Amino acid sequence: MSGLLRILGRALGFSKSQQPQNLTKGLPIRDLTKFAEGDRVLIDGARLAAPLRKDSVYNFQHGILPNNDIIDKQRSTLYIHGKSASGKNALYKIEPPTLDQYVSLTPRLVTPVYASYASTIVSLLDIHPVPRTPSQSPDPTPSSSFEILEAGTGHGSLTMHVAREIAAANPPPLTINVPRIQKEDATHAAESTRPQVDQDLDSAWNDWKTTRKAVLHTVEKVEANRWHAEKVVRGFRQGLYWPHVNFYVGDVRTWIEEQLERRQKGEFLDYVLLDMPGVETQLKNVHAAMREGAKVIVFAPSVTQVGQCARIIQEASLPLRMEKVLELGEGISNGRQWDVRMVRPRRYNDSASEKTTSPAAVTEATNPEPLGAASVGEESVSTIGGDVVDDLETPVREELTDEPVMICRPLVGERTLGGGFIGLFKKMSPESVAVESQWRRSQTGWSKKRKKLNI
Repeated sequence: MSGLLRILGRALGFSKSQQPQNLTKGLPIRDLTKFAEGDRVLIDGARLAAPLRKDSVYNFQHGILPNNDIIDKQRSTLYIHGKSASGKNALYKIEPPTLDQYVSLTPRLVTPVYASYASTIVSLLDIHPVPRTPSQSPDPTPSSSFEILEAGTGHGSLTMHVAREIAAANPPPLTINVPRIQKEDATHAAESTRPQVDQDLDSAWNDWKTTRKAVLHTVEKVEANRWHAEKVVRGFRQGLYWPHVNFYVGDVRTWIEEQLERRQKGEFLDYVLLDMPGVETQLKNVHAAMREGAKVIVFAPSVTQVGQCARIIQEASLPLRMEKVLELGEGISNGRQWDVRMVRPRRYNDSASEKTTSPAAVTEATNPEPLGAASVGEESVSTIGGDVVDDLETPVREELTDEPVMICRPLVGERTLGGGFIGLFKKMSPESVAVESQWRRSQTGWSKKRKKLNI
């Protein structure tokens, strides 16, 4: 009978994810519209206070402020009267910090990815998970799951920005409190001594997590950073984005191998974010778990590291295509685009060059040939000052050298000091690569000139 009711409930659009009272009965409830214990508030627009505690006070150099006057108040700008050092009333401005302020002002073990950079990275990913509808079944299926890997949790800043993007695909989170952090090495030893409320919170949230359609997996090799990052994520607005994230500690390569073995299937990742030392060496590890069309972003302090990614992709024949390279930094709004690619320089016949009388042809002789372009004897074009010049009209004999070189240069203007470089790559099947190569050749040489002249 209960099974029939469960099937009928799903058919009518009811599920345990839509009836949280079955999971939250008797457990502490959280109200995200109000300040609560554990929240960090911004005081006077400049100071991020310690987590709120009942019957506690903030002791400032020039006065004190009771926490009870803030807890359970609406999460908006408040003006609270405290006491100054002389005993007189003092007025304090209390407001919830924005995500940017929270990331910038929380204690850190590593440098965070600031909001301006994180927003650019998330925008490049172009994440569009399908929003969950009330009629959807709560049971996730492999074909409908949406998974992202972040390698290098760091401070947890980028984690929260990505989690905010995928939250719409999941059912509404439970209204109960987020459970306290329980480190894995001490879980079994302390399980019997944990309060029953904490165990019930864990159980309820674990049940809810099975209904998620979108998940962010974040892996951090340094254990201290992993636990600190989860603490940071939990501390923002009562863990608003924590339910959408799975935290792990360990090596990325090992994690991927374990996931592939456990799932007993191939690709499962839709997006990958690499923000760690040696990002160029991780491409060989992550591409096997990426679905076709999946995107991977590398975040590196040097543009040469992005160049090394391009070199490794070519040498190892990885099924990845470079989409874009951007420089991030102060004064650069959405990132300045760079040209980073492997090329084979053209080698010319000196005797033929001496007979050349066209200055334009001599100037063109210094331009490198990109890898993947038409080889000698095929149709190709060169550009000088924005004009298309037919190579077949140039009397200079040329051929490609055997050794490729790296091109790293800004596409516009001069290089400026920035906060790092990001490279966007996309996974493509061999069939797609072959078709794109054919299309690219159709856009160069005589084919491109014929299209321009409508021949």
